[in-house]
Amino acid sequence: MIRWVLSCCAAFVWMCVQVLPVYSTPETATMGGDRRSQWQGVRRRGRRRKHTNGRGILTPSFVCTRLPPDGQPAGRGGWRRLQRTTLLSRSSSRTALPPPPPPLSSPPDYSGFSFTTDFESKTDRSRTGLLETPHGTVETPNFIFCATKAAIKGLNMEQMKDAGTQFILSNTYHLFLNPGPEIVESRGGLQSFTGWRGPMLTDSGGYQIFSMGHGSVSEEIKGKRQEDEKKGATLKGKIDAKSGEYRADAEKQPSSASGLLKISEHGAKFRSYVNGSIKELTPEVSIQAQRSLGADIILVLDECTPFRVTKEYTEGAMKRSHRWAFRSLSEFVNGQEERRRSGRPTQALYGIVQGGVYPSLRKESCEFNNEHPFFGVAIGGSLGADKRMMRKTVAVTCRMLRRDRPIHLLGVGGVRDIFHGVANGIDTFDCVHPTRLGRCMGEWLG
Repeated sequence: MIRWVLSCCAAFVWMCVQVLPVYSTPETATMGGDRRSQWQGVRRRGRRRKHTNGRGILTPSFVCTRLPPDGQPAGRGGWRRLQRTTLLSRSSSRTALPPPPPPLSSPPDYSGFSFTTDFESKTDRSRTGLLETPHGTVETPNFIFCATKAAIKGLNMEQMKDAGTQFILSNTYHLFLNPGPEIVESRGGLQSFTGWRGPMLTDSGGYQIFSMGHGSVSEEIKGKRQEDEKKGATLKGKIDAKSGEYRADAEKQPSSASGLLKISEHGAKFRSYVNGSIKELTPEVSIQAQRSLGADIILVLDECTPFRVTKEYTEGAMKRSHRWAFRSLSEFVNGQEERRRSGRPTQALYGIVQGGVYPSLRKESCEFNNEHPFFGVAIGGSLGADKRMMRKTVAVTCRMLRRDRPIHLLGVGGVRDIFHGVANGIDTFDCVHPTRLGRCMGEWLG
């Protein structure tokens, strides 16, 4: 009798460990996917398809491959047994991360810069203030017009001043390729090169580089995502499962074409659209280029991820952007003494918040930027698939950022989006949209 009871117990334990299915569900709600269709896709792909549970952790040996109606347990034949797999997600890669960076040699010098608020709303987070720079004062909230290649198409700088413009932006990526930061520096920096005597900002060049690899991501950042096949917005390469690094597909990147070749821990390697030469942009190179360009406010190098990549890749890219941001900050501090010796005005460095549409990742990125000595912070990355999601992402992010620093919203310039951003505490915006519509006689609503 005792032997029979022990046998039954052993058989029950074996059934629990080896036979009973373990149900796991992917996190598809925040990615905008349909859970039922995703499970059906797993079933169609068959037994040999490796599967993770969407959170970047190891899935059990046996997983559900068909979602039961209304979430109830399926009847006979409702579950399919899959072969045992051992997977490592990109976020738990065996690739060793670089050692922690050394502490900063000295605190950043932001002399000549200040940000003060003179009014804060009691009904929302909107505010007005003054952003002081060595080349002038900006009244916030304010819109930064884009002189992408150090020029406003169709207008000269005197006309921009007459129109009441206070702030101009130029693009590091384009100026890095042509004419080059050294030439701009030899002409006295962007203010002398452009003829603009006022505050200027340069971005890091990351957005333009990574849009080459991920396709056009501007619509996704602005919350106006369209079908990938209509936009041609498909990955032009492959993401390594172990390291999370991006490598271009040789078939989609002919030697004569411009485009992103590789994203690694070191930086981004791409092919110049000017002459086809291979260039590499690292955090250090980006800061050095922006130092030579001489804008008042400069940005750290980051990886701008689109909406359609997985949460695991978004998290890995965000953490890599944090490491790049610290390297940018270190290079910024190391170059301060040389800039002082040359008698050039000081610069201010902004961090960038990444994390896609995931509140937990946005929170982690906000905490990173709040803890490090950036003068201000910019909100970047994909903000959602539509306007509603974009505005929700902006609102959630703004609530987690420090209020004593200026907040910039990258790449958003619709009129309605500006009003919504101001209500949530955004101080400055930039976008090519208004000047582009002005050249084409379009109507600026957004």
